[in-house]
Amino acid sequence: MKPSLHSPRIDCFLPYGTEDQIASLAQALHETGRVRQICVLCPAGGHTPLPDTCRPIYADSLLGTQALRDIAAQCEAEYCLLYLKALPLELGFHALERLLRVADDTQADLLYTDHYTILKGARQPHPLIDYLE
Repeated sequence: MKPSLHSPRIDCFLPYGTEDQIASLAQALHETGRVRQICVLCPAGGHTPLPDTCRPIYADSLLGTQALRDIAAQCEAEYCLLYLKALPLELGFHALERLLRVADDTQADLLYTDHYTILKGARQPHPLIDYLE
């Protein structure tokens, strides 16, 4: 039986930013009710303070082979959210719900989204598909 749209179906993998950034994002992700676990990619060789709701993955490189193997080994949910940009990250309105719906409807192996950057207090769009520019 397929899990419902409202059950935890996503394992999240995020880069380490600051303790406050991770705490805020972890809380926002968990509040959606769609996240099974949050793993944070932390610099190898040291202790990184994390909220109790996050698990560390220590890695020399965010995109290194070993980090990607560790992510693959830790991912057990139906879907994997892999965020590779520098924090902070703010989720849009019902962002995870919309991604789950598209993933379910299309059965796509990979999804990506447009995003915005805040520069000098102004929100600037970054469309990822040419026709949206």
